[in-house]
Amino acid sequence: MAINKVCGEFETIWKFFPDELKDSGEYDFKNALLNAYCPNGDSENNKECKTDVDKINAGSLWLFNKFYGDSNKFSNYADGKIDVVVYFMMWLGYKLNQKTHDGINTFNDFYTRNINNNEKYTNTIDGVEGYNSYKDLIDK
Repeated sequence: MAINKVCGEFETIWKFFPDELKDSGEYDFKNALLNAYCPNGDSENNKECKTDVDKINAGSLWLFNKFYGDSNKFSNYADGKIDVVVYFMMWLGYKLNQKTHDGINTFNDFYTRNINNNEKYTNTIDGVEGYNSYKDLIDK
């Protein structure tokens, strides 16, 4: 696994969804990069993240797509190299712990509400052996 690639993707998400909160206590979420992963809207170009959990979910999906979005990426980052999933879970845990969210206090809460039955996490990625989806990767 190219550590520079992993670090580079996390540096990118930090530019659009920084670790620091705004002075108001809100997430500093810049829509440009992550909008396509937001759940609200009628087309890929017209998506919106209305809640903090929507924003965290968009960031999560963006990260998964960058590392596991197709069979080539899966083979580079998943085959015995679970480190990226650990980094993702650390990022997700940090974002969830920055502030309170409506009924979501732990990774398990987020998983149950946003990953478990969400087609964006459960859709099969063609050409991948050993894992069926992002959810399957998390579960293993």
